[in-house]
Amino acid sequence: MEIKRYKVTYLSTFYTDLSEIIEYFQNDLRNNLAAEKFLDDVENAVLKRSKTPLILPPVYINTTLDLCFFRIIVSNYSIYYVVNNDNIEFRRIIHNKRDINTSQL
Repeated sequence: MEIKRYKVTYLSTFYTDLSEIIEYFQNDLRNNLAAEKFLDDVENAVLKRSKTPLILPPVYINTTLDLCFFRIIVSNYSIYYVVNNDNIEFRRIIHNKRDINTSQL
């Protein structure tokens, strides 16, 4: 049985979100170890999910754009991504208590 391979890409919004989270850990909480652990946890979650991105049902379906949004939960944050053919596009990483509009994904 052949394992399907996906190309992983990240939107600039994902990098911006991640940078802000890391800065929060480092500057506001003054906890570099927590920042490093969170970064490792995100990296491991992304690598693991990139092998089987469709394993869970989507959390949101945008019928206008014909996109299904999936989520990975890492600590108190949700990583949102879409799968388009052989490409996984990681779009946002947002705190779970944050009230977001689906248009922000």
